[in-house]
Amino acid sequence: MKVRATPRLHGNGEVTLQLQFELRSFAPERFNSIPVITNRTVEQTVRLRENEPAVLAGIIQQDIDRTASGWPGAVRVAGAGQTASKRRGLRRETELIIVITPRRIRLAPRKDRTIYAVRKDSGAPAGGTAERPPQ
Repeated sequence: MKVRATPRLHGNGEVTLQLQFELRSFAPERFNSIPVITNRTVEQTVRLRENEPAVLAGIIQQDIDRTASGWPGAVRVAGAGQTASKRRGLRRETELIIVITPRRIRLAPRKDRTIYAVRKDSGAPAGGTAERPPQ
C-alpha cells in the first residue's frame, strides 16, 4: 500500500489533506501461469481540525474463485458425474478501513552557529572552537 498525503494548513487550526491511496495485490486468476496484479487507487480530500481523526472506509474487494476437477467427460455420464468430479468454490471479501490523524510537527529552535572543520594535519593553527576559528 502506498499513501500520499499533501497537507494544507489554515490559520484556524484546520488542515486540508489531499489523500491518495494505491493498493496492489495478487488477483486469484493467472494468465499463462503468471500472477496478475490488481491495482486500485483512491483519491480523497478531507478538511479536519488538528489532532482530529478521520475514518476512511469503503475500499472493498470481492474475489470469487470456482474450480472443477475430475475426469473429462465424466460429468455428463448420469450418476457418475458427482462421484468422478469435484467442484469447489471460494468467496473472499476484504474491506480496508484507514484512520488518519493530522498532527503538526514543531521543530526545536535552532541556534545559529558557524562551525569550522579543520583537519589535524592541515598545518592550521591549533586552539579553535566550534564558535571561534583559530587565530
